[in-house]
Amino acid sequence: MDENKTVVKVISKVENEQIESDNKKLDEVLKDVKKVDETCDYKNCKQKTSLMGQTCTFCNHRFCYKHNLPEIHSKNLGTKCDEIVKKKERDNFLHPKIDTRSAKKKEEHDKAKKILELKLKQMQLERKQKQPGAGSSKKKK
Repeated sequence: MDENKTVVKVISKVENEQIESDNKKLDEVLKDVKKVDETCDYKNCKQKTSLMGQTCTFCNHRFCYKHNLPEIHSKNLGTKCDEIVKKKERDNFLHPKIDTRSAKKKEEHDKAKKILELKLKQMQLERKQKQPGAGSSKKKK
């Protein structure tokens, strides 16, 4: 019986040590993952991105500002970001979307501008011009 108790104690000690070592390993792994997350994903770039960095909207990798353009980092990572951006910009250029609200605002602005110009001209014509010699009220001594 005593042997069983000692065996159980030894096994529990070994298990506790393994759990502690696993926790330490897990902590180390988490630190390494955090370190990797805080650096630029571009190959051989060790720039920190924790404060100043940008995530690519196409491939969801995090890059420093030197490598954040899809045209730059797609060649290094083998992603298709640059092709996606080119296609998107080409489509926007060939088929621009016209915003009807801005067109209406522009028409209203032009109409208001014309009305203002007409009012200014009318007010300018209504002003009386000074007649020469009649406008002076100072007396000479």
